[in-house]
Amino acid sequence: MSLPVLLLECGICKESVPSGPYLPALYCTPDGKHLALRWTLGWCNSCGHARRVEDWPSMEALDSETATALKVAGEPQDQLQDWMRKKLEDIETYRRLQPLRTTPNHCLACGGTDLLAWSYDNDGVPLATPHKECTGLFRQVEDPDGMRFMLLDESDLFSLDCRDLGRVQNNVAPSTAGFNIDDFWGPDFSSERSF
Repeated sequence: MSLPVLLLECGICKESVPSGPYLPALYCTPDGKHLALRWTLGWCNSCGHARRVEDWPSMEALDSETATALKVAGEPQDQLQDWMRKKLEDIETYRRLQPLRTTPNHCLACGGTDLLAWSYDNDGVPLATPHKECTGLFRQVEDPDGMRFMLLDESDLFSLDCRDLGRVQNNVAPSTAGFNIDDFWGPDFSSERSF
């Protein structure tokens, strides 16, 4: 499919990052299932670029999301539409995995954890975009190179501690073939990871 590419670009230093489209990103959970990886755009001091960065939710955020989802649904849980049921299942999976997550958020490009968080308004427009000691703000612009072709038949796969496990085909049953427990948890189960 061909889609226009929009950039987020700093008005002062001209640093830019695509605002999308991006391949989907997934976690491979210890039971071999896939869970949508939540991400946002931010600044990575490790690689020195605006990048996609992990956005692992806190328990408070998950509680708030659950309450909002149930309020919006307004139906008994056994009568929820499939998309709402899937959303609540994903929230519950994050809640169940919360104690197992021991690392901070990571840059999805280099794996670094020295990140500067960006903040957005309710419409997803950046409010604060700290980056490389520049005071400029990233704003959406159209990519001057025009259209790109984007195939969304693959997803980027990550372990729970955000180690890159490569790409997987979409709509294919998850498999842990070729992986061992260290791929998901790390050899020492500690919060110290090397990339």
